[in-house]
Amino acid sequence: MEAHDNIEQAGFLEALTKGDALNDRWIATKAESPQFPRANQIPGTDVWWKFGGFIKGDLIHDFQPAGTTDRFVPTTIPTNGQEGQNTLMQAKATRFNFDIRAPSDWGTARGFFEGDFFTPDGTSRIRHAYAEVGPLLAGQTWTTFTDPAGIPQTLDFETPIAFLTLRQAQFRWTRPIGEHFKWAIAVEDPTTTVDEIVTATIPGLPEQPFPDFATHLKYKTESVELFVAGLVRDVSYRPNGGSAQDRLGWAANFVGILHPTEADKLIGQFVFGSGLGRYRGGSDLRLASPTTVDTIHNTGACFAFTHQWSKKWSSTMAHSFALRREETADPPETPRFATYSAVNLVWEPIDDTTMGVEYLYGTNETKDRAFGFANRIQLSVQYNFR
Repeated sequence: MEAHDNIEQAGFLEALTKGDALNDRWIATKAESPQFPRANQIPGTDVWWKFGGFIKGDLIHDFQPAGTTDRFVPTTIPTNGQEGQNTLMQAKATRFNFDIRAPSDWGTARGFFEGDFFTPDGTSRIRHAYAEVGPLLAGQTWTTFTDPAGIPQTLDFETPIAFLTLRQAQFRWTRPIGEHFKWAIAVEDPTTTVDEIVTATIPGLPEQPFPDFATHLKYKTESVELFVAGLVRDVSYRPNGGSAQDRLGWAANFVGILHPTEADKLIGQFVFGSGLGRYRGGSDLRLASPTTVDTIHNTGACFAFTHQWSKKWSSTMAHSFALRREETADPPETPRFATYSAVNLVWEPIDDTTMGVEYLYGTNETKDRAFGFANRIQLSVQYNFR
């Protein structure tokens, strides 16, 4: 990470968060000058730029059917007892980013773009694309409802099941409060998602009447970080030929990060709410009756520990669970309770090149109490652009 961070991390962990770190003022302090490390100046101007990213290759082997093969998603693990193994090699997690900064009357103005290739067919997509000046940010980056500093550093692209990793379009305003606090508020993209049974039973389409409203307050010192966030949404579904069914979505997110030593990082997260499913890849609305919909209530938690064995060796252990409240109208195969566990060992044999191995275990239990589990081994090799 950047030089101002107190905790040393291996090059692999640094590169995993490099692009993400540049998108949160708590990870990378907002620049007071357009000049920044490893940047190049455009001749004859006060504009500075830098190209970065990494190339990452993964070898994944599943000892049981895991549902999703290119990332570990426990809610897709089959629960019908089927057997089989699968091996996959990919480079879709590769990222490239471009950072540009210049002086302005409101302080340093900044534009940042990052893309990767993690799509079904390996085509490129946007991860981050935003402009920032003064307290204002506009564009696509991490939702204000999450704390990217707390994302556990797994080799798996998905990250633990309950941790919120959504990046979306938004307008955000951030204000420091004293020496250790910062507050942010944002309006964000309001896309609504629904269970398949909703459209099958009540033909129609989701609607987005208003933007999502998200806010957070964060406290940070050298050894402790505390984050609390709130979310309010209008999630809506309009049956064909009928009136829109608007429902109130809400959620709260709590994250705690401790740095007991320079070599250790402890992370805890607890999130709950109703109508927040899209923020972790799920649905917002369920079928409540043959003619109505309602919000889905979710609860999740994540615990992780990262230890830096030396400058070249590190490990992360993580466990997470996600619980969907059971409802009478839910189909029997609806995922109810899922868990995600990971442990890895990462080595940086030479500068800018890292190798890692990770073991993943997940479970999936559905409403009818059908149960499935999966074991996975993932090997990753990465070259980092500084």
